[in-house]
Amino acid sequence: LYGVVTVDTDAGGNTLVAAYGKLTLHLYRVKGTEVLPFTKISKPMGHHILDVYAMDIDGDGSKEILVTDLVNETVSSFVLKRKGDMYQEVAGEIRYYLTVLPDWMGKPTLVGQYQGVDTPFQGRIVTLRWDGKGFVEGEKLPHNTDILPLSSGLPGLSSARFGKEWRLIYTDANSYLRVLDSSGKSQYRSSGQYGMIPDYFEWGPLIQIEGRRNWYRLRNAARVAAGGGESPLILIPEVKQGVLNTMANS
Repeated sequence: LYGVVTVDTDAGGNTLVAAYGKLTLHLYRVKGTEVLPFTKISKPMGHHILDVYAMDIDGDGSKEILVTDLVNETVSSFVLKRKGDMYQEVAGEIRYYLTVLPDWMGKPTLVGQYQGVDTPFQGRIVTLRWDGKGFVEGEKLPHNTDILPLSSGLPGLSSARFGKEWRLIYTDANSYLRVLDSSGKSQYRSSGQYGMIPDYFEWGPLIQIEGRRNWYRLRNAARVAAGGGESPLILIPEVKQGVLNTMANS
């Protein structure tokens, strides 16, 4: 399992969480200290779940589960909606890598990046709006995705308010945590390394001498604790050097 996401919490404080691995999404009910299996959603070989978020995209008061899925070499995200005691896919073959910015201009915001030609993720980051059948592009974020660090793609992106301004927080391809300015350049870079997931995918033309395609590592985005105001509390797992070396040499 590579990530855990809070889906919903009822009035009694009971929580539904999603834990995901490469092919499977496990849903659990958390009641006090009990963790109870709820349901499991699995995909066949050839799929690779890259990231999972939860957000109420249609305004009905219940969060949908947004899954970024890679099918062979094609980004094919999908949306799961609760229907009674089950979650059903209500939209699929979405060509965006999906990310929810936890606090962007004062509210959670869904953004996406389209699949590239020379790299898996390419082009400007855009806000997305649900129209009942799929997602419609809104404004493009002003940050430059043609330069480092955002040229590494949308994975690892988060946001928070710092003082009077909203900033993107980014876990880059080398596992450094950065706070970006309005153009996409780093205002801050951590000395330690954070957020790397022990998972990667292959993409692009075959490297004949090595018998493989390029590797792209996945990484966690920073979580922003609620109620932080102008001084946000940022939560992200630390990377131990031995784990990083293992991934680099695998």
